[in-house]
Amino acid sequence: RATVRLKPSKGERVRKRPFTLAELRLIYQTAPDDFWRYMVLGGFYTSQRMGDLLCLTWDAVDFDANVLSFTTSKTERDVKIPLRPSFRALLWKLRTQAGTVAAGAPIWPEQAAAYQARGSGRFSNEFYESILMPCGLVPPRTHHARKDTKKSSAERKVSPISFHSLRHAHISLLKATGGSQAVAKELAGHSSDAINDHYTHLPIETLVTAINQLPEVIARYEPVSPASANPSRNRGKQNHPGDLQAADQ
Repeated sequence: RATVRLKPSKGERVRKRPFTLAELRLIYQTAPDDFWRYMVLGGFYTSQRMGDLLCLTWDAVDFDANVLSFTTSKTERDVKIPLRPSFRALLWKLRTQAGTVAAGAPIWPEQAAAYQARGSGRFSNEFYESILMPCGLVPPRTHHARKDTKKSSAERKVSPISFHSLRHAHISLLKATGGSQAVAKELAGHSSDAINDHYTHLPIETLVTAINQLPEVIARYEPVSPASANPSRNRGKQNHPGDLQAADQ
């Protein structure tokens, strides 16, 4: 029987690479606002795709259990991801700033609505032009130039790094710091390689250990104790532990 070969998309023809730790720290420092700091920390420490982070709702964040719990949109896999202290701190900061919100409200309502209406293009372009370009990691885009010649069409290239490289970095550094293939797949929400993966779930303690082995993206981050970072015990205090220590300096 003949095999039908599907033509790969432009993105599939370019192998994405992970960010290095130095690049991750530079990217975080270059992030222009809390939205992009959330996306960078979330992309690296949870290994989740852009769309899932954009549409994440507050009821997925359990500060008491210190985990994110939700179903991934692409693989429809239920994931439970331990919160890295620096990412948890930023989420707590955002939660206290948000005030009273419905449990199922998106963390980023405007961005979630934009993604659901028009997809990820706007955010992928913004990540490229507002973060990767200022970091010097990618060349300026020439999409405003003429594209009606064969030369310009042939020379157009897809960058080997993008927002998805945060996911690659998570998995690569997770394995480099001792995490197993099973741990990497559980955290990333993968469901391929073996049919029984869909039915295999690792203890949360194993996942916590793996997340804590990852390097710190915020070079000068000062962790706070779990008790002082608990939202239910700190309501009404002015100095919230969610404030990133020296993150914006």
